[in-house]
Amino acid sequence: MTPVANASLLIRAPAERVFNAFLHTETLTQFWLSRASGPLAPGKSATWEFHVPGAVAETRLQESAPHSRLVLEWEGDETAEVTFDQREDGFTRVEVKSAATGKTDAEAVANAIESTQGYTLVLANLKVLLETGKSGGIVEDKAILIAEKQTAKD
Repeated sequence: MTPVANASLLIRAPAERVFNAFLHTETLTQFWLSRASGPLAPGKSATWEFHVPGAVAETRLQESAPHSRLVLEWEGDETAEVTFDQREDGFTRVEVKSAATGKTDAEAVANAIESTQGYTLVLANLKVLLETGKSGGIVEDKAILIAEKQTAKD
């Protein structure tokens, strides 16, 4: 059995707005990334630079269903499915699922736990941004802790 990272959150914004936040660099860099080489479009790639120093990935939009589903693919065959469920109350349920891999079963489980935490923070930061107009700095602050942990190991 492959462990799966799973995070979901209710965002008080229409699905179209939440969906578009994942595609446009000016929004992505407010809640998830430090830099993106361009917007995502079906079948196209962009280089994503994360807030953790040295964390860079070529990101491809593998599949897209307007305002309801995105499948993101990173080098190394990692994918994440992001779904957007527009609710009758005008809010959107956002869910991210990603299969975790590792050299051992224990490593795969640890990676699933770490990815779940990461996606949860990304969604929380997006929620704050879309509901208040300002980033909560959640992802950036976690990146500081990760960088400090990496430096301590060296």
